[in-house]
Amino acid sequence: MDKNLVMRELQKPFKEEEIEWRVGATNKDKTMGLALPYVTNKAIQNRLDEVFGVFGWKNEFKEWKGNSQLCGISIWDEDKNEWLTKYDGADDTTMESTKGGLSDSMKRAAVQFGIGRYLYKLDPIWVPLKDGKYLDFIPQLPVWALPYEEQERITREVNTPPEIDESIVNTRVSDIKTKYSNDADANSNGNNTAKGKTGSTKNSIPKNEQAPQSKADAKVDTKTNAKSNKANASADEPVEVKPERPKNLISDKQINLFNIRAKNKSRNKVYEILGKFGYTSVDAIEKKNFNNILYYIDQLQPVRAMA
Repeated sequence: MDKNLVMRELQKPFKEEEIEWRVGATNKDKTMGLALPYVTNKAIQNRLDEVFGVFGWKNEFKEWKGNSQLCGISIWDEDKNEWLTKYDGADDTTMESTKGGLSDSMKRAAVQFGIGRYLYKLDPIWVPLKDGKYLDFIPQLPVWALPYEEQERITREVNTPPEIDESIVNTRVSDIKTKYSNDADANSNGNNTAKGKTGSTKNSIPKNEQAPQSKADAKVDTKTNAKSNKANASADEPVEVKPERPKNLISDKQINLFNIRAKNKSRNKVYEILGKFGYTSVDAIEKKNFNNILYYIDQLQPVRAMA
């Protein structure tokens, strides 16, 4: 038995549907509550079956201090050829007291083996309450607390740059000016040709018989060309490098993640949430509030596209 592999398999994150939430501490007026996640007993049993096999583990319960339950989970150690048991306990609950105590004690015993222990690392999540005791919505887990394959998928999305119109990126200001200048010249030549056809031929001067350019006109043209070349050179200069963002603000990758989560959500609702935290734009979000903002945005219903 590879103990490192066993430890990794026991401690890996669960799917979101295998996590349930309850209310912990509340504020004085019972409008906000601390959302506490925990792994369901069914998910714990499935994890033990996957790692040790159906016959490779067992559990037992003992009454403890009259109104509490003690649970022991045992696994078969092939190297030592014996059962390894870890215990933990929990008080009976107010609803279905004994059953609740048994369930909670097994969850605590599972944590002794690392099952679901990562949930204790979550930042505190405060959620509005219904009737002072029920969570108004189920929070969204951060990326690092999702299954590994889900983490990889989101990481790929975040690291994938948005599609950019290369024709716009590669177009310089000088190129645009030249295009408009050529278009204007073409229109001017077209108009002159039209006038030549309908007007008198007496004032028409063949191209090879036109008067030579004076020295004064040549000087003006030289100055004009110099100014034009200078303007084109300025347009071709590299753009200034974007300054580094302040350390207390979310990174560019987090902004990209925000845009992914807010996609197909009501724009007005998204900015209402930002406003509640005192922000008017995404790039102004501070790191300390980023996860909480994402939780609220994830609760918004997707906006259906018009047919």
